[in-house]
Amino acid sequence: MTADSQHLISGLGQWRRHFSFLSFSIFQARRLAIEQLGHDQTLRANAGGSHGLITGKICLLRQARLLAGFLQLLQALVPMCWLLYLNTGSHTGKIGSEETRSRTSPLLFGWLRKGLPVLGCGLLALFCGATISAQEYSSHYLGIAEGLTYTSPQVVFTRLLSADTDISGLQNLSFDAGASSLSVQHSTLNSSVGPNNVTYRYRMLGESRDWTETSRRELEFVHLALGKYRLQVEAGDGLDNWSGRVGEYAFAIREPWYKAWWFLLLCVIVPSLIFVGLLRLRDASLHARERELLRMVEEKTADLQRANEELMLLSATDALTGLANRRCFDQTLEKECARLHRSDSPLSLVLFDVDHFKALNDSLGHPRGDVCLALLAGEMNRIARRSIDLVARFGGEEFAMILPNTSVEGARRIAEMFRRSVLDLNLPHPASPGPPYLTISAGVACATDGQDTPQKLVAAADRALYTAKRQGRNRVIVAIPEAQKVPAPPPSPLY
Repeated sequence: MTADSQHLISGLGQWRRHFSFLSFSIFQARRLAIEQLGHDQTLRANAGGSHGLITGKICLLRQARLLAGFLQLLQALVPMCWLLYLNTGSHTGKIGSEETRSRTSPLLFGWLRKGLPVLGCGLLALFCGATISAQEYSSHYLGIAEGLTYTSPQVVFTRLLSADTDISGLQNLSFDAGASSLSVQHSTLNSSVGPNNVTYRYRMLGESRDWTETSRRELEFVHLALGKYRLQVEAGDGLDNWSGRVGEYAFAIREPWYKAWWFLLLCVIVPSLIFVGLLRLRDASLHARERELLRMVEEKTADLQRANEELMLLSATDALTGLANRRCFDQTLEKECARLHRSDSPLSLVLFDVDHFKALNDSLGHPRGDVCLALLAGEMNRIARRSIDLVARFGGEEFAMILPNTSVEGARRIAEMFRRSVLDLNLPHPASPGPPYLTISAGVACATDGQDTPQKLVAAADRALYTAKRQGRNRVIVAIPEAQKVPAPPPSPLY
């Protein structure tokens, strides 16, 4: 390929690029004129009483915007004419060398970028009387600091959906894992290239830090993992110039409640508490059952003890008279005689016998005899009032009285008292060979060195009782040791 062909191809590429920029500049000039007319109408509608001031503002705005459009066209036309001249002259040989073109072209383009804002500010000051800086004029009216955009477009989110739920206007939301999808619709404000020429790029911080370019105004994100995210969307002019004004939306996908730490902790604590509660209930039930068994055992034990006591009482009580029976008498006398060896207190025994009781049964019958015995038992219980005294039925019509801590004289007085109380009862005894009423005889014995066993004490009292019977009955005789030769006391009166 020849050098001329290469210059031609290079020139055509430059023409294409500058023609595109020319088209864009014409579009911008048209947009600025439309905006100027719209602002004129708005300012006239809102002028009110300050008509002169508003008219000046309208003039300033009109001239600035129209001048900006003119300079934008000039910025595009001059480079195209220069390139056309260079490429045409290169074939005719009317311009300098390649080195000259490479040196002059950057100088021309640099002057256009730096000189046009200054020229625009001067013309604006000359025709409109307004004073602004070249940088302000460039950024607000020409936008040639970056070459293409007049104002920085801003991305706004028009609609946000999460699992078919509109969340527009809500910030820093947290979604459940079941709603791990996000649908976003967005738009731009202050775009100078037209809605169809705006390009976008986005990235989802938390998932990826790389930008993804797109021309779509709707984004869809599905199956987002757990975590925090920030969706960033930025607008551009389609020529790799980005506004730098990023639209951002922050949200989080939280883990489901059944995977949260507090739920897992509850899954450990609640069964533990239930298990402990069941153990405590079981222990309480066992303790209650144990208490119930103990109560039942105590009741049964008490019943058994009462039954044993009743049995002991029955086994130790005479059924007819209610007095202690012979078995109880023998046990009590055994204990009292054993106590004699540990203490010096006296122990006396009195034996009673109903006089001619067989004749009473033969004459009046056994029921009457039983009544008489019961009456005699009641009198004996009345006379022997101490708790340590024991009154017992010794035989059929014989009775015994054990008197601990009682001397022989005291025992004799008690026996005499009982004999007189029987006389006071005046129980009829028609078959008696003596008085026609019931009488008793008594023998008193006191435990001594010679008679300190139950057998000896009973034998002594029995000898005294038979002595009383031999002497005529109805009397009390005190037993005297056989070694002593003491005359017997006079017989007791019969009445």
